[in-house]
Amino acid sequence: MQLSFGPSSVAISFLLAALAALTTGLSAFWSSSAIAEATSWVAHTREVQTRLEEVLSLLKDAETSQRGYMLTADPAYLAPYRDADRVLPGSLQALQRLTADNPTQQARLPRLHDLVAAKLKVTREAIGRMDVGDLPGARALMVAGGGKRLMDELRLEIDAMRSEEERLLRLRMEAVDTVQARSAASAGVSTGLLLALLATVYASSQSSAAHIRSALAASEAARRDLEFLEQAVDRAAIVAVSDPQGRLLRVNDAYVHLSGFPRDQLVGQHHRVVLPALEPAFYEAAREGRTWRGEVRSHARNGRAFWTDTTVVPLLDGAGQPERYIAIHYDITDRKLAELSLRESEARYRTLAEALPHMVWTATPGLVPTYFSSHWTAFTGVRSDGWNFERWLSLIHPDDRAHFLQAVEDPMGRGQPHESEFRLRRHDGAWRLVNARATPQRDEAGAIVQWVGTVTDIHDRRQAELALRQSQALVQAIVDGSPALVFAKDLHGRYFLSNRAWRQMLGLSREQADGVTDEQVFGPDIAAQLAAGDRRALEGSEPVLLEESGLVQGRHVTYLSSKFPLRNERGEVYAVGGVATDVTELKNTREEIQRLNAQLEERVQERTRQLSEANQELEAFSYTVSHDLRAPLRGLQGFAQAVHEDYAEKLDAQGRDYLDRIMGAARRMESLIQDLLEYGRLSREELQLRDASLALAVREALQQLDVEVRRRHASVEVQEPLPAVRAHPTVLLQVLSNLLGNALKFVPPGQAPRVRVLAHARDARVRVEVQDNGIGIRPEHQERIFRVFERLHGQEAYAGTGVGLAIVRKGCERMGGTCGVQSAPGQGSTFWVELPASTQGAA
Repeated sequence: MQLSFGPSSVAISFLLAALAALTTGLSAFWSSSAIAEATSWVAHTREVQTRLEEVLSLLKDAETSQRGYMLTADPAYLAPYRDADRVLPGSLQALQRLTADNPTQQARLPRLHDLVAAKLKVTREAIGRMDVGDLPGARALMVAGGGKRLMDELRLEIDAMRSEEERLLRLRMEAVDTVQARSAASAGVSTGLLLALLATVYASSQSSAAHIRSALAASEAARRDLEFLEQAVDRAAIVAVSDPQGRLLRVNDAYVHLSGFPRDQLVGQHHRVVLPALEPAFYEAAREGRTWRGEVRSHARNGRAFWTDTTVVPLLDGAGQPERYIAIHYDITDRKLAELSLRESEARYRTLAEALPHMVWTATPGLVPTYFSSHWTAFTGVRSDGWNFERWLSLIHPDDRAHFLQAVEDPMGRGQPHESEFRLRRHDGAWRLVNARATPQRDEAGAIVQWVGTVTDIHDRRQAELALRQSQALVQAIVDGSPALVFAKDLHGRYFLSNRAWRQMLGLSREQADGVTDEQVFGPDIAAQLAAGDRRALEGSEPVLLEESGLVQGRHVTYLSSKFPLRNERGEVYAVGGVATDVTELKNTREEIQRLNAQLEERVQERTRQLSEANQELEAFSYTVSHDLRAPLRGLQGFAQAVHEDYAEKLDAQGRDYLDRIMGAARRMESLIQDLLEYGRLSREELQLRDASLALAVREALQQLDVEVRRRHASVEVQEPLPAVRAHPTVLLQVLSNLLGNALKFVPPGQAPRVRVLAHARDARVRVEVQDNGIGIRPEHQERIFRVFERLHGQEAYAGTGVGLAIVRKGCERMGGTCGVQSAPGQGSTFWVELPASTQGAA
């Protein structure tokens, strides 16, 4: 059966074809319009969210900047604050424009404007106080101005606006998905209908070409409408279209501008040219034909990184498989950079906290620690995890815990800042004095959200302060206890330091003395004299000694003052200090001494004349003794000896005894005269001392006593070496001869003398000792035996003149030495002589 198409069939076919084309075009137009509109609103919502994030980020930067400046006083920390102060007005205007279609958001914007203005004002005034060095005032302003409260209210307002935009975004994303589903269904139905009609049209194409051309013209018009809608989408967002393999098929101008690549270097290339990598969730959604949304970090042609909030929508074919992917991007680079800046700012803040010389901590409202700085671990040696309040208390000295709890209980109970000092155990077990501070951090409702505190080791500082106070107290006590006047005055002559003696001299109290001048207390004349001395002290670098005198409190006084310049740590002179001693009595005494010295000089001259006359008389007496007395004595001895030699046999025993007595008395008189002459010579002769050999003097003395040593069968031990001495050799020999002679003589009858001679040096002196085994001397007689004519025994027991030990003492004194004896009855004696040591050592 052959089908034929009449004019009516062809007309109907063309009518149906035109209707199908029009339906397809209208469907495509509607779908494109809906997608474009929904995409535009999604992009619009993204821009509002970005602006809100930008406002919050800028406020955080301003707050962090202000904190850093208050902690370090470094103006470099103010750069983020200045950027925020400059950018925030424009961001708020953009929000005003973007939310013009939303009455809810428009109602919130005035409140947001007011909060931002109040926050910036408080921050600006706090920074102004810091600029003039008023850190306490800046902190007080931040507390009184509610800096934290304002920030919390800003966060709440922005969170509310973000929640509204999130709600709108969800609705608009759902609208995009619905439009895409309807578009896919309409496209399938329209395509099937169009294919059927086109088949019909094809069958009648030979007779209906003109009608077909008309239908194609209608389809072309629909295509132009679709392109128009695509251009509208291009203007609303950054758009790229890719095939299922990821090759870019189409990119709009905004995509080309953002990436920096020419269009011909993008189309046909894989999307990794711009997007190096996407998260696995994207590929999973792409395989399943689902819409994916996320934040993507990309790289422009010049290497600059940028971020986009990306929504990828799959376009499905009739079988439900992705045929194309439309990626709609919204540039969020400014927001991401703001977030990075905020994280860097927070990192700087944390670094600053770590750099501070304090142990920083935070805790929950229930005092459960949430953070400890590294200084805590370094100090205590204990890790900060798992800590609670009880473990914290365990590190406090047992004697300080009750005081600590009492100090913090009331302020913590009322949620107020508190400060306390106690001893904390260090990692090495040492107890260190620390200062602990804690401040509550509150939310917008005034509830405590956490405690922030610091612990500072002040042990060394307190020790230094204690030592300084003790030193100052000691110095003050010394200064106030000094009888001398101690003072200091500035370069204008005002006293700022004075001790008790200075104030008592003028009858002033400490308060009255501070700031007083010399002219006020001494008058212009004395003040001019004192000022001249001050200038001399200030012109030099060493103390100057001055004698200053004047009428003070009705009394003429003289002071010996030592004045010196006082310098600061830079070496600059800022004052003059002085110490003055009252030498009034000393000066009067000196004048009296000078007067007495003049009188004494006259007396000395008179006494010298008298001594000279006495010496002359003594010389005459010595001559008389030597010649006039000894001449008859020698005659007596001569006649007695002649009688003894010529008439001894004619005398009876009693006569011979008398003769022996006369001869013995003459000999004793001869020895006494000789000793007296020696004693007198020692008293008046000028002795020239020189280095002398002690060993040689001992040997010569023993040679002189050799007959006596043999007669008495004595043993004499000399302990050598004997050090040399500074002496007169002849007098030294005379002293040793007398000591050795006594040691040989004063022994019990029938006992052989044992004598020991030794010497040792001590403190530039030489002590010579003569030890014997004699009869000994009672303690009460040990001093008198060194006087002239002092004898303890009669001539019958021990012969002698009683002058020998007097000669020993006089000789030692004339040689700059001393002598003495150590003895006990029946235990022998040790006679000692101490003389200056020789400069040449032992000899």
